[in-house]
Parts: sequence; structure tokens; C-alpha cells
Amino acid sequence: MNQSIKKYLLISQLCILVALTICLILMPHFLFAKNEGGVSNYGIHLKTVVPYSLGFLIAAFYVIRAAGAIETKSPKLRRLRELLLGYSVILLLVLITTYSYKVNLYLKDTHIGVTILTFWFEFLGAFWLCKVFLRDKLNIGFLAFQFIGLIMGSLTFLGFFHLLFTAQLITILSFGIIMVRSASIIPNDNGQEKGSLV
Repeated sequence: MNQSIKKYLLISQLCILVALTICLILMPHFLFAKNEGGVSNYGIHLKTVVPYSLGFLIAAFYVIRAAGAIETKSPKLRRLRELLLGYSVILLLVLITTYSYKVNLYLKDTHIGVTILTFWFEFLGAFWLCKVFLRDKLNIGFLAFQFIGLIMGSLTFLGFFHLLFTAQLITILSFGIIMVRSASIIPNDNGQEKGSLV
């Protein structure tokens, strides 16, 4: 069980990373502009819509597979399954609301709401993973980075500056690393925990 969950989560995060890297190579200006656009801009341009969409879809699929690989009745693993299912829903909501957010103000506000929800879900999820599964210096460090990303995203939404892309990259990467590292110590079928492998 342990290795399957870790493998699926690692694949999911690599899919997002590869997709965003491809998109960034094809259209780097969202990161390097003074007024940064968000990651979702890759979902509304013909040049990047395919890698962006595939990255999020495949990532959601493998997160669902990781959740399905949790077969124990342990309370903390049941909560982990719920966290992973929630995360897969978040990924799909981000993707679905991306395509139409420039159509009108209502759809834009819906997408912004999903983006804010994503920031908080990933931060609180990472905090819980560190508290319950793996609270070492590296995970705490990435949690601190994620908190910085959350603050940057919040200040961007409040209009103090425009670093949305940077904030999203920080939180996406930090959450993914914490999630995969925490999966490394999920109990095996025999109930024994393994040390961190990542």
C-alpha cells in the first residue's frame, strides 16, 4: 500500500510540474511580467491549453488512484483519503473554472474563489500532513515556504502587488513535496511505518 500511494502521488506532482514547465517555456511572460498573470492563464491560450489541461487532468487521476489505494480503517488514513479526494476535486475545479473565467464577471469571481480555496486547502493540508505524518526540518521548511506563498497570494488578491504566478508556484511545489514525502512514511500493510524515502 505504502509504495503505491507514494508512486501515484509522485506521478501526479510530476505531471503538474512537467505541464507547467512546458507552459512556462512556451509562454514565459506570465512569470516575468511586472503584473504577473496566474497559472490559469495557460488554460485560455491555444499554445498552452493542451499541456495545461493534461497536466491537471492526469494529476487528478493519479491523486484519486492514491486515495483508492488506502484500504485501512485507521482514522488518520481515512482522513488522508479524504484529503486526497478533496485535492483531486480542487485540481478539477481549478481546471474547469479556468476555461471560462474571462467570459463574464460572475465566472471570473467563481474562478478567483476557487483559486483562494486552493491556496488555503493546500496550506492547511500541508500543515496537517506535517503534524500527523512527517514533521521533520525539511517538511517544516517547505511549510514555511508555503505560508510565504499564501501571504504573497493574499496580498496579490488585496491589490498590494501582483505576484500571483510566483505565489502559486511556491504553494504548488511546496504542497506537492510535503505530500509525497509524507506518503513515504504511511504504514505498510503490516502496520509498520517506513522512514522518509524522499
